[in-house]
Amino acid sequence: MKRKEKQRKEPIKIRRKELANGNITLYLNIYCKGEREYDLLNMYR
Repeated sequence: MKRKEKQRKEPIKIRRKELANGNITLYLNIYCKGEREYDLLNMYR
């Protein structure tokens, strides 16, 4: 039986979120030392 490979947690991911007005915003999801923080990039589409 094959073992499942563990997914690595990436320290920084680029995420996108759809806003109420239909625009999409980009932000960084940062994971470091067990804490998560977000950094908005002020980029909209």
